[in-house]
Amino acid sequence: WDEAFQGLLKKHNTRMHISTCYPLGPFGLDQEIAWVKKNGGKMTVCATRSMGKVNPTGEDAKIQVKAFFKKLKPHLEVAQKHGVLMAFENHGNAMLHSPDSMRYFAEFNPDPRHVGIAFAPHHLQSFGNDMPAKMISELGNEHIPFIYFQEYGIGSKKRVDKETELEQLPGRGTLDYIPIVKALKKINFTGLAEIFMHPTPRGIPMLPTAEAITKEVNKSRSYIETCLNKVNG
Repeated sequence: WDEAFQGLLKKHNTRMHISTCYPLGPFGLDQEIAWVKKNGGKMTVCATRSMGKVNPTGEDAKIQVKAFFKKLKPHLEVAQKHGVLMAFENHGNAMLHSPDSMRYFAEFNPDPRHVGIAFAPHHLQSFGNDMPAKMISELGNEHIPFIYFQEYGIGSKKRVDKETELEQLPGRGTLDYIPIVKALKKINFTGLAEIFMHPTPRGIPMLPTAEAITKEVNKSRSYIETCLNKVNG
């Protein structure tokens, strides 16, 4: 079916860049990396899972990050061989979650060209709404190949009315993206950004039609562009 997939990409004048593959976990990506390369992609995205106690901080985070990279070594070699970057999301109930763990991840990352952070501001809001911009500035462009534009919202976990659910999108909720955009500009961000949300239940479209989804995403895109214009003065 790869040929059919490639045919659809060509038909619609688009290309593949990322495979999100959370069920595989960080140490089950070898075949996915090869598949991504075969289809013209450049990146995989998933979470780190845990290397001990979830959501580690301090010295525990340091120990877990070191153990993670040691275990990742043969899979990193596969990524290097294929020229694919493995991006890992900072996520709840995982090793890569706290600001401490993210700092250690950057410090001990053996090859930022092939391993990075899929930066998720919504998983940092519990540490304060200023933490996403702060961590972007600390980590720098080298360690952030990908960023989600998503705000934490209860609609990602339970059924609520659609307007409340959509508050996860930029410009819909209360998160001010100006500091985030300002930090991205400061580090000369060259990675990919995705306007994103989780409908409930998972796996359904965020809205009933492709046209409605495109319209909503473009509203958020316009909001981000407005933030950038304000940053640029």
